[in-house]
Amino acid sequence: MKRSFSVNAVWDDEDQIWLSESDISGLHIEVKTLGLVLRPRKRIRL
Repeated sequence: MKRSFSVNAVWDDEDQIWLSESDISGLHIEVKTLGLVLRPRKRIRL
């Protein structure tokens, strides 16, 4: 069974970081550069 998830990066100008907005419960990402997030990753099975 395939499931789709959504993750968006939103710039926080006050704190100068990228934040995640997602429909994945419990996922929270904060990074200074998107390069830290966009590197190729292995697929994750849920």
